[in-house]
Amino acid sequence: MPPEHYTNVNFDEIRNIQDCEVKGALLRMERHHDFQLVGLDAISKALARNGSLRLAAQKVIRILNQAQEGQRQVTLAKVLQLPPLNETAITEIKQEINELTGLKDLKIAILNIEQKARSLRQKLEDGESELPEETLHMIFYGSPGTGKTMVARLIARFFNALGLIERTDVREVTASTVMSPYQNETRQKMQQLLESCRGSALFIDEAHQFGDKQSMGPREAIQALVPMAWNYRNEMAIILAGYEDRMHEFFAMDEGLERRFPAHLRIRFANYTANWHNLRFS
Repeated sequence: MPPEHYTNVNFDEIRNIQDCEVKGALLRMERHHDFQLVGLDAISKALARNGSLRLAAQKVIRILNQAQEGQRQVTLAKVLQLPPLNETAITEIKQEINELTGLKDLKIAILNIEQKARSLRQKLEDGESELPEETLHMIFYGSPGTGKTMVARLIARFFNALGLIERTDVREVTASTVMSPYQNETRQKMQQLLESCRGSALFIDEAHQFGDKQSMGPREAIQALVPMAWNYRNEMAIILAGYEDRMHEFFAMDEGLERRFPAHLRIRFANYTANWHNLRFS
């Protein structure tokens, strides 16, 4: 029953629900509505990220309403609602990336990501109920003007074509715009920024500015980034760009950053040289 059905009753919705709460609710729904949950634990974790039991239940109801007769199953693949593979776009984007001068690390990473994405999609279609403990988050090392923003947009399109994120858009900000001199405001701004980018990509330039343990702003930014980058690892791609000789200070802010931004997804962008005869970069 919706809240408006009841008179003289005030409702407060509990936020930040736990996996076990979602699991209990799903089991009750399964008994009452006669459907099958395939991979209950993984589904519960995915739905808990919505932060609301009501939203979790609504998503399950939508899946059941869209199900064909005799196929009343709720799987992890249906819960994640990933877009289908777009083979045409995959081919076009790979060609664009291959035409870029240099960037060997990027091209190797792209091939590995494609292979893992195809394997994951096949497993989900086969009923697999566990997602890999990996992130899509990347680090771009390089100076201004070396093409990092352009490549971030290509990466967002590529992840979408592979069915890893829902949309192709990229939110582009700099570290300085996230940080505030007021207590708790940077943490809130970072949380809101990450929340708004679920289903798409976030590009934060000059991320080396987050590597100052003595300043309140960087500390609060990292405090928000570390848990949300992990919790939303299957829903968004975070790309941080900064100077390589200063990003070690960023990783020193929290030991969890190494796992959230793995070494094989850290790409180096070389500076332009006077010997160039085209607009490509290396």
